[in-house]
Amino acid sequence: MKREFHTVLERLKISKRGFHCFRRFRNTHLRNSLCPDGLLKFWMGHAAKDMSDRYDRVREDVQFRRDVAKSLGVGFELPKALAPKPVKPKKCKRELQLSGVIGRQEPMTVELSH
Repeated sequence: MKREFHTVLERLKISKRGFHCFRRFRNTHLRNSLCPDGLLKFWMGHAAKDMSDRYDRVREDVQFRRDVAKSLGVGFELPKALAPKPVKPKKCKRELQLSGVIGRQEPMTVELSH
């Protein structure tokens, strides 16, 4: 992760940062966008701190969460120049012992794609 992430940051001329910067960014974006507190805590994975948090049922209201997520957005746009590279399937050879007759085994080479 670090190898690829830091390379992308370097190409964007952004100083090195850890992966946790995404959580800090998302939390700040949600607060600045006036996201409901219960929903912010749910999305960030924060535990309930007081009794009103325990009574909050925002996690059960999927349509509300979708509507708020759509209205708030992600807070950034992905540059087109940094589209992910297509992943080539890797091939490996494994020897399997298979046979059509019970108790008899014959070697067989099979190519698998991961």
